[in-house]
Amino acid sequence: MKPVAFSPEAFARARQLADSFAARARRPEINRAKAPRAEVSKEGTAELYLYDAIGGWWSGIDAEWFRRELEAIKGAKRLNLFVNSPGGDVFEAKTMLSLLERFDAEKVVYIDGLVASAATFLVMGANRIVTVPHGTWMIHNAWGIAAGEAKSMRAYADLLDMVTGDIAGIYERHTKQPLEKLRGLMDAETWMTADQAKELGFTHSVGTYREDNDTPVPGGDDAAAKTAALIAKTQAHVAAFQAQQLLRKSKTN
Repeated sequence: MKPVAFSPEAFARARQLADSFAARARRPEINRAKAPRAEVSKEGTAELYLYDAIGGWWSGIDAEWFRRELEAIKGAKRLNLFVNSPGGDVFEAKTMLSLLERFDAEKVVYIDGLVASAATFLVMGANRIVTVPHGTWMIHNAWGIAAGEAKSMRAYADLLDMVTGDIAGIYERHTKQPLEKLRGLMDAETWMTADQAKELGFTHSVGTYREDNDTPVPGGDDAAAKTAALIAKTQAHVAAFQAQQLLRKSKTN
C-alpha cells in the first residue's frame, strides 16, 4: 500500500484547524482571567452576570469560576444574578446549583434573555427568579455524544436517562408540578414565554429589574414628585406674598 501524500494546501488547512481548536481549548482560562469579578456594594449587594454557555472548552463559565466569584463576595447580604445562557455541561451546572444553594445570602436571579437546558435548573438555587417579559425558557431531555461499541452506547443511553430523571426531580421540587407532566414537557423540548414559565412555576414573577426593585425611572414618578414639590413651594411663596400684601393694606387703612 502506497503512503498517502498530502498537498501543502491540505497540510496548511489541517494545521490551521488544529491551531483553532487549541485556541478554543485555552479560551476558558482566558475568559476567567479577563472576567470582571463581582464586588459587594456599600449596601451589601453583589451583582454577577452569567452571560455564556456553561462548561466545556467553548465557555469561560464553569463551576470553579463560579466558586471563585462567590468566594470573592462572601459576606454579601444579597446577590443579584443576571442570566442569559443557552445551557451547557449538565454536571458543571449541577455543581453550580449546589454552590448557589449554599451561598449564604438572599439570592435573586434575573433572566435577562434566554435560559435554556442546563441553565434552567442552575438558577433554581436562588430564593427568587424574575424573568423579563420578553424572556425565554427551554427545557429538554439530557443529550450528548458517545463513541464506541454497542455495549458502550447502551450504557450511555442509560446514563442520559438517569440524568434526565435527576433534572426532572429538580424541576418537580421547584415548580411543584407533577413529575409525569414535567417529563412530558422535557420529552417534547418545550420552549416557554415568561408568562408560560410563570404559569408552570419555573419563574416566580415576570418583570424588569427596575420594577422588581421599585427603581424610579428617569422622567417618571421621581420627576413627577419633584415637580409636585416645586409647585407646592411656589404656591407657598405666592400665599406668603399675598398675606404680606393684605397686611400692608390693612395698616395703611
